[in-house]
Amino acid sequence: MSLSSQFENVRQALYDETQQMLEERDLCESDMNAVHIEQVQAWILITFCELLRASYRRAWLSAGRVFRFIQLLRLHEVDSLQSILEHALSPSAEENIMMEEKRRAFWVAYSLDRFTCLDNGLPLTLTEEGVSHPA
Repeated sequence: MSLSSQFENVRQALYDETQQMLEERDLCESDMNAVHIEQVQAWILITFCELLRASYRRAWLSAGRVFRFIQLLRLHEVDSLQSILEHALSPSAEENIMMEEKRRAFWVAYSLDRFTCLDNGLPLTLTEEGVSHPA
């Protein structure tokens, strides 16, 4: 994966500020279910940044946060028959976009879990049995 050299001078500042904002948000939230898809997406990006910088321990910890958020948002059910039927009844463009964002976040996290666990010989966090598939 290549990184654009034109943003080299702001990369660390953006990373630091984003991580700080996300951690502050996590500390301020008292409701365990108060997780938003944008948080998951941001933590996925943080995880990939850390992997690219060879900060594997930090990346693994950030990935763990991603996996927990995926579970809290129940994104493993995004392709369930019930979910598909619920969204078929209200086919607004905004809801379709939100559904696709959730689907992509889940599958990126699922792939990340597979690759990191396979590389380190660890058990999977997001198991195939827990993923809902359309009937």
